[in-house]
Amino acid sequence: MTKKSFNLRNVAKIGVTCLAVLMFVACSKKDDNGGGSAKFSPPAWIQGSWGAAPNGVGPEIFNFTSNDVLMSGVSLKTYTGSGPGGYSSISETKKTDNLYEITIKAKASGSEAVSGFFSFKKGDGNYIEFGTNETGSAITDYGKLYKR
Repeated sequence: MTKKSFNLRNVAKIGVTCLAVLMFVACSKKDDNGGGSAKFSPPAWIQGSWGAAPNGVGPEIFNFTSNDVLMSGVSLKTYTGSGPGGYSSISETKKTDNLYEITIKAKASGSEAVSGFFSFKKGDGNYIEFGTNETGSAITDYGKLYKR
């Protein structure tokens, strides 16, 4: 069994897939009169903008506010509910004072369900550790995201 190393491309692939399905389901909600919004309250240590390169170089990947999580500039707060043949749910978990996790599950009509599991560990204030996978199983390989 080979160990997978942290790879920003994997993060992007999981994130883009989840966002695409979430947006499709959100657009479908117009016909449904359903839907809702996720409730977020990220801990103070993670609030702010984070990217993959140190010293403020490169694009923002995550932005955490007191009541929302933005992934590549897209608010996750509004992407919950169901549309014709699809659904989406986003939840947060504060496992400890130093560990914050987000789980995204979504399915668009006629497609397979997708999920993304994002785990954030408190760093020194200039960085946080970040891991992701598609299953929600234990993450053993973390990379760093740096304060913007």
